[in-house]
Amino acid sequence: MLIAFPSAGDKFVVVTETIRGRDPMKRLFSRLQELDLKRKKASDEAQAAARKSGEKASQQVPYRRLVFRYAQAADNAYLSDILAEAKSVTAKFKRYEPSPRGGDRQVVSRTLTIELRDERGKIAARDTGKRWLKQMRGDHSPSRKTGVSELGDVLGSHGFVDEGETDGYEEATLSVASSDGGRTTIAVDTLRDVFTYPVSDGRPSVYYYYDKVAPRLSAVAREEGIRVRKLNPKEIEGWLDG
Repeated sequence: MLIAFPSAGDKFVVVTETIRGRDPMKRLFSRLQELDLKRKKASDEAQAAARKSGEKASQQVPYRRLVFRYAQAADNAYLSDILAEAKSVTAKFKRYEPSPRGGDRQVVSRTLTIELRDERGKIAARDTGKRWLKQMRGDHSPSRKTGVSELGDVLGSHGFVDEGETDGYEEATLSVASSDGGRTTIAVDTLRDVFTYPVSDGRPSVYYYYDKVAPRLSAVAREEGIRVRKLNPKEIEGWLDG
Protein backbone atom coordinates (compact mmCIF):
# COMPACT_ATOMS: atom_id res chain seq x y z
CA MET A 1 0.00 0.00 0.00
CA LEU A 2 1.25 3.47 -0.91
CA ILE A 3 -0.31 6.81 0.08
CA ALA A 4 0.36 9.77 -2.24
CA PHE A 5 -0.21 13.15 -0.59
CA PRO A 6 -0.70 16.33 -2.64
CA SER A 7 1.16 19.58 -1.94
CA ALA A 8 -2.11 21.19 -0.79
CA GLY A 9 -5.69 20.24 0.05
CA ASP A 10 -7.35 17.61 2.22
CA LYS A 11 -7.61 14.82 -0.36
CA PHE A 12 -5.02 12.12 -0.91
CA VAL A 13 -4.64 8.99 -3.00
CA VAL A 14 -4.16 5.46 -1.72
CA VAL A 15 -2.68 2.88 -4.10
CA THR A 16 -3.17 -0.69 -2.92
CA GLU A 17 -2.28 -4.16 -4.11
CA THR A 18 -5.24 -6.51 -3.93
CA ILE A 19 -4.73 -10.25 -3.65
CA ARG A 20 -7.64 -12.53 -4.50
CA GLY A 21 -10.00 -9.57 -4.54
CA ARG A 22 -9.47 -8.56 -0.91
CA ASP A 23 -10.00 -4.84 -0.33
CA PRO A 24 -7.50 -3.42 2.19
CA MET A 25 -9.21 -0.01 2.27
CA LYS A 26 -11.79 -0.99 4.88
CA ARG A 27 -9.04 -2.29 7.15
CA LEU A 28 -7.02 0.89 6.68
CA PHE A 29 -9.84 3.27 7.58
CA SER A 30 -11.01 1.07 10.43
CA ARG A 31 -7.50 1.29 11.87
CA LEU A 32 -7.39 5.08 11.38
CA GLN A 33 -10.69 5.42 13.24
CA GLU A 34 -9.41 3.20 16.04
CA LEU A 35 -6.26 5.31 16.43
CA ASP A 36 -8.31 8.51 16.34
CA LEU A 37 -10.50 7.28 19.21
CA LYS A 38 -7.37 6.53 21.25
CA ARG A 39 -6.03 10.03 20.59
CA LYS A 40 -9.36 11.58 21.55
CA LYS A 41 -9.42 9.60 24.79
CA ALA A 42 -5.89 10.79 25.61
CA SER A 43 -6.93 14.38 24.83
CA ASP A 44 -10.01 14.12 27.07
CA GLU A 45 -7.91 12.73 29.90
CA ALA A 46 -5.36 15.56 29.48
CA GLN A 47 -8.11 18.18 29.58
CA ALA A 48 -9.66 16.60 32.67
CA ALA A 49 -6.26 16.67 34.38
CA ALA A 50 -5.79 20.31 33.36
CA ARG A 51 -9.17 21.29 34.80
CA LYS A 52 -8.40 19.45 38.00
CA SER A 53 -5.15 21.40 38.35
CA GLY A 54 -7.02 24.68 37.87
CA GLU A 55 -5.86 25.49 34.34
CA LYS A 56 -8.02 28.10 32.65
CA ALA A 57 -10.49 26.83 30.06
CA SER A 58 -9.07 29.18 27.43
CA GLN A 59 -5.76 27.35 27.59
CA GLN A 60 -7.36 23.98 26.88
CA VAL A 61 -7.33 22.99 23.21
CA PRO A 62 -10.18 20.57 22.39
CA TYR A 63 -9.31 17.57 20.27
CA ARG A 64 -10.58 17.73 16.71
CA ARG A 65 -11.77 14.37 15.44
CA LEU A 66 -10.39 13.05 12.16
CA VAL A 67 -13.10 12.20 9.64
CA PHE A 68 -12.33 10.25 6.48
CA ARG A 69 -14.53 9.49 3.51
CA TYR A 70 -13.17 7.30 0.77
CA ALA A 71 -14.30 6.46 -2.74
CA GLN A 72 -12.65 4.56 -5.55
CA ALA A 73 -11.22 6.85 -8.21
CA ALA A 74 -12.24 5.95 -11.73
CA ASP A 75 -9.79 5.87 -14.60
CA ASN A 76 -12.14 7.33 -17.19
CA ALA A 77 -9.86 6.67 -20.16
CA TYR A 78 -9.41 3.03 -19.11
CA LEU A 79 -13.16 2.67 -18.60
CA SER A 80 -14.00 4.29 -21.95
CA ASP A 81 -11.64 1.88 -23.73
CA ILE A 82 -13.30 -1.13 -22.10
CA LEU A 83 -16.80 0.06 -23.00
CA ALA A 84 -15.80 0.98 -26.56
CA GLU A 85 -14.07 -2.36 -27.18
CA ALA A 86 -16.51 -4.57 -25.27
CA LYS A 87 -15.96 -8.19 -26.24
CA SER A 88 -18.55 -9.58 -23.85
CA VAL A 89 -21.07 -8.18 -21.40
CA THR A 90 -22.72 -10.09 -18.57
CA ALA A 91 -25.82 -8.81 -16.79
CA LYS A 92 -26.31 -10.25 -13.33
CA PHE A 93 -29.34 -9.87 -11.05
CA LYS A 94 -29.21 -10.91 -7.39
CA ARG A 95 -31.73 -11.34 -4.61
CA TYR A 96 -30.77 -11.69 -0.95
CA GLU A 97 -32.38 -13.09 2.15
CA PRO A 98 -31.27 -13.32 5.81
CA SER A 99 -28.77 -15.99 6.71
CA PRO A 100 -30.29 -19.01 8.50
CA ARG A 101 -27.64 -18.42 11.19
CA GLY A 102 -29.37 -15.18 12.15
CA GLY A 103 -27.93 -11.72 12.58
CA ASP A 104 -27.51 -9.16 9.83
CA ARG A 105 -25.58 -11.41 7.46
CA GLN A 106 -27.24 -11.96 4.11
CA VAL A 107 -26.91 -14.76 1.62
CA VAL A 108 -27.67 -14.77 -2.09
CA SER A 109 -30.89 -16.67 -2.54
CA ARG A 110 -31.02 -16.41 -6.33
CA THR A 111 -28.85 -15.13 -9.17
CA LEU A 112 -29.95 -14.55 -12.77
CA THR A 113 -27.01 -14.32 -15.18
CA ILE A 114 -27.43 -13.26 -18.80
CA GLU A 115 -24.52 -13.42 -21.26
CA LEU A 116 -24.92 -10.70 -23.91
CA ARG A 117 -22.73 -11.79 -26.79
CA ASP A 118 -24.44 -10.25 -29.81
CA GLU A 119 -23.98 -6.61 -30.75
CA ARG A 120 -27.51 -5.53 -29.77
CA GLY A 121 -27.09 -6.78 -26.23
CA LYS A 122 -23.63 -5.29 -25.82
CA ILE A 123 -24.76 -1.86 -27.03
CA ALA A 124 -27.86 -1.89 -24.83
CA ALA A 125 -25.90 -2.88 -21.72
CA ARG A 126 -23.06 -0.47 -22.50
CA ASP A 127 -25.47 2.45 -22.83
CA THR A 128 -27.11 1.52 -19.52
CA GLY A 129 -23.70 1.37 -17.84
CA LYS A 130 -22.76 4.77 -19.25
CA ARG A 131 -26.00 6.25 -17.91
CA TRP A 132 -25.35 4.82 -14.43
CA LEU A 133 -21.81 6.24 -14.50
CA LYS A 134 -23.04 9.69 -15.49
CA GLN A 135 -25.61 9.66 -12.68
CA MET A 136 -23.04 8.40 -10.17
CA ARG A 137 -20.56 11.13 -11.04
CA GLY A 138 -23.34 13.69 -10.71
CA ASP A 139 -24.03 12.43 -7.16
CA HIS A 140 -27.59 11.40 -7.95
CA SER A 141 -27.38 7.64 -8.38
CA PRO A 142 -30.74 5.86 -8.50
CA SER A 143 -31.59 3.21 -5.93
CA ARG A 144 -30.48 -0.37 -6.52
CA LYS A 145 -34.07 -1.45 -7.17
CA THR A 146 -34.38 1.31 -9.76
CA GLY A 147 -31.22 -0.04 -11.37
CA VAL A 148 -32.79 -3.51 -11.52
CA SER A 149 -35.88 -2.06 -13.14
CA GLU A 150 -33.90 0.00 -15.67
CA LEU A 151 -31.67 -2.88 -16.76
CA GLY A 152 -34.61 -5.30 -16.81
CA ASP A 153 -36.59 -2.94 -19.08
CA VAL A 154 -33.62 -2.48 -21.45
CA LEU A 155 -32.97 -6.22 -21.73
CA GLY A 156 -36.68 -6.94 -22.04
CA SER A 157 -37.08 -4.47 -24.91
CA HIS A 158 -34.43 -6.43 -26.84
CA GLY A 159 -35.93 -9.82 -25.99
CA PHE A 160 -33.16 -11.00 -23.64
CA VAL A 161 -35.52 -11.51 -20.68
CA ASP A 162 -39.23 -12.22 -20.45
CA GLU A 163 -41.66 -9.70 -19.02
CA GLY A 164 -41.50 -9.79 -15.22
CA GLU A 165 -38.49 -12.14 -15.20
CA THR A 166 -36.33 -9.68 -13.24
CA ASP A 167 -39.06 -8.72 -10.76
CA GLY A 168 -38.13 -9.28 -7.12
CA TYR A 169 -34.40 -8.91 -7.61
CA GLU A 170 -32.58 -6.37 -5.44
CA GLU A 171 -29.32 -5.69 -7.26
CA ALA A 172 -28.17 -5.51 -10.87
CA THR A 173 -24.61 -5.33 -12.19
CA LEU A 174 -22.96 -5.27 -15.59
CA SER A 175 -19.60 -6.99 -16.09
CA VAL A 176 -17.79 -5.80 -19.21
CA ALA A 177 -14.67 -7.39 -20.71
CA SER A 178 -12.66 -5.96 -23.61
CA SER A 179 -10.67 -7.87 -26.20
CA ASP A 180 -7.32 -6.76 -24.70
CA GLY A 181 -8.07 -8.19 -21.25
CA GLY A 182 -9.48 -5.13 -19.52
CA ARG A 183 -12.62 -5.62 -17.47
CA THR A 184 -14.88 -3.81 -15.04
CA THR A 185 -18.13 -4.26 -13.14
CA ILE A 186 -20.65 -1.43 -13.00
CA ALA A 187 -23.66 -0.99 -10.72
CA VAL A 188 -25.83 2.08 -10.08
CA ASP A 189 -23.81 3.01 -6.99
CA THR A 190 -20.36 1.54 -7.47
CA LEU A 191 -17.49 0.99 -9.88
CA ARG A 192 -15.62 -2.21 -9.22
CA ASP A 193 -12.28 -2.95 -10.85
CA VAL A 194 -12.00 0.49 -12.48
CA PHE A 195 -8.39 1.43 -11.86
CA THR A 196 -7.86 -2.16 -10.78
CA TYR A 197 -5.57 -3.45 -13.48
CA PRO A 198 -4.70 -7.10 -14.14
CA VAL A 199 -0.95 -7.36 -13.67
CA SER A 200 -0.04 -10.99 -13.07
CA ASP A 201 -1.48 -14.45 -12.52
CA GLY A 202 0.85 -14.89 -9.56
CA ARG A 203 2.22 -12.29 -7.17
CA PRO A 204 4.32 -9.78 -9.12
CA SER A 205 7.38 -7.97 -7.87
CA VAL A 206 6.93 -4.54 -6.26
CA TYR A 207 8.56 -2.85 -9.25
CA TYR A 208 6.38 -4.68 -11.78
CA TYR A 209 3.22 -3.69 -9.92
CA TYR A 210 3.99 0.02 -9.58
CA ASP A 211 5.42 0.20 -13.10
CA LYS A 212 1.90 -0.67 -14.30
CA VAL A 213 0.24 1.92 -12.06
CA ALA A 214 2.69 4.82 -12.46
CA PRO A 215 1.64 6.04 -15.95
CA ARG A 216 -2.00 6.38 -14.90
CA LEU A 217 -1.91 7.70 -11.34
CA SER A 218 -1.39 11.39 -12.09
CA ALA A 219 -4.17 11.42 -14.69
CA VAL A 220 -6.61 9.62 -12.41
CA ALA A 221 -5.80 11.85 -9.43
CA ARG A 222 -6.21 14.95 -11.59
CA GLU A 223 -9.75 13.84 -12.51
CA GLU A 224 -10.52 13.79 -8.79
CA GLY A 225 -9.06 17.27 -8.27
CA ILE A 226 -5.86 15.98 -6.65
CA ARG A 227 -2.41 16.87 -7.93
CA VAL A 228 0.33 14.42 -7.06
CA ARG A 229 3.75 13.99 -8.60
CA LYS A 230 4.39 11.07 -10.91
CA LEU A 231 5.34 7.81 -9.24
CA ASN A 232 8.86 6.46 -9.72
CA PRO A 233 8.59 2.65 -9.51
CA LYS A 234 12.32 2.22 -8.76
CA GLU A 235 12.12 4.73 -5.93
CA ILE A 236 9.06 3.02 -4.45
CA GLU A 237 10.78 -0.37 -4.69
CA GLY A 238 13.64 1.07 -2.64
CA TRP A 239 11.29 2.54 -0.04
CA LEU A 240 9.37 -0.67 0.47
CA ASP A 241 12.45 -2.87 0.46
CA GLY A 242 13.88 -0.62 3.17
